[in-house]
Amino acid sequence: EKVRISPLQLCILTIFYTSGTTILFIPATMAAKTNQDAWLTALIGTLTCTIIAFFFVVCGRAMGRETYIQYLQRVYGKLIGKIMGFSYVFFSFQPVCGLLFYFGKFIKIQILINTPIEILNLMLAVLVMVVIRAGLEVLARTGELLFPWFMILFLALVLLLLPELELERMTPLFEARFKDHLSAILDFVAITGFPLIVFLMLLPRNINTPENIKWNFITGSLIGA
Repeated sequence: EKVRISPLQLCILTIFYTSGTTILFIPATMAAKTNQDAWLTALIGTLTCTIIAFFFVVCGRAMGRETYIQYLQRVYGKLIGKIMGFSYVFFSFQPVCGLLFYFGKFIKIQILINTPIEILNLMLAVLVMVVIRAGLEVLARTGELLFPWFMILFLALVLLLLPELELERMTPLFEARFKDHLSAILDFVAITGFPLIVFLMLLPRNINTPENIKWNFITGSLIGA
């Protein structure tokens, strides 16, 4: 599909793509492994994700106007390229199944307690199919419309939680073991950084000003992480 989105829309899509799972699952995972040093783990993980985003920008520029799957076939040959392309598609599809479950579980626990989780999962699945049918440009423009509301609600959440902040829980500092930090950082990067590879299907082929991709994509990954 020959559609083009702006670098700003790419930035917003990157924020939405990374922030959801980061907010829901990363804090508890890091706190369980590194306790009061979780802030340090989060800082290192965020910087690592930024480096990964920069690497993907470099890869996207190398592909030119090819899709990632076309690029794989050109570099590795048709057979190996198709196998790697299939793995890439599977990697992109597999987390969606998990997100359907997490969405249904979160909504059922927090909001619609008496609603069967199967109904909630079906609602999101239908919504995803409608968006896919509408196309990338519609998704990007919808993201632009929803982004201010997302930021308002997110900032409200942060500000309302500030009175509950207990800085003494951050001490003593640097008590976690190195392997605990490493394990938590790998979890952070695996959930937040590596999945950004799905954007290689868009970079830079579907961006109307490819020369402005770099900082918009990196900024989106940094804010989302």
